[in-house]
Amino acid sequence: MNINISNIPAGSSTVELSQSATLMALPENFSGDVSAHVSLIKTSWQIVVKIDAHADAAFECDRCADQSVHRIDAEFEQVYTWGETERDTVEGDDFFVLGDGQKVIDLADAVREYLLLAVPVKNLCHEDCRGLCPVCGTNLNERLCTCAPETGDIRWSALQNLASRNEPHS
Repeated sequence: MNINISNIPAGSSTVELSQSATLMALPENFSGDVSAHVSLIKTSWQIVVKIDAHADAAFECDRCADQSVHRIDAEFEQVYTWGETERDTVEGDDFFVLGDGQKVIDLADAVREYLLLAVPVKNLCHEDCRGLCPVCGTNLNERLCTCAPETGDIRWSALQNLASRNEPHS
């Protein structure tokens, strides 16, 4: 995912990039191509790069263990500058000083990093996934099981009795 900055005119421009998830060294659950819409604003002393990247990845649902494919989206911004700029004057890790004569910016590492950070902590096949029955293991999204509902831990029964006595009677 390289951008030749010597060909980019001053002002605003956009670039569409695409590269195989395998070539970008993403984990095996990522498939197909990673696409990135890149907006650039080039001035005489810096280039502001806004990246909107997308990739498809397969995950095992944390509730029912079914496989599902989700689109992972990552948006981020990086600033590149030339010359003797004090790094301390700019906040953030996405600020880079370009070397003399550097004509190419490689976005692959940043895109990979932000896509991996965008992977949800909890992966669900769909928002209302019902999961597996804790007794028989039936996938409750596919069919209901005939298992009796869990009554709870008997060590808490004294509190349940107390709570039922304190409920208002109709």
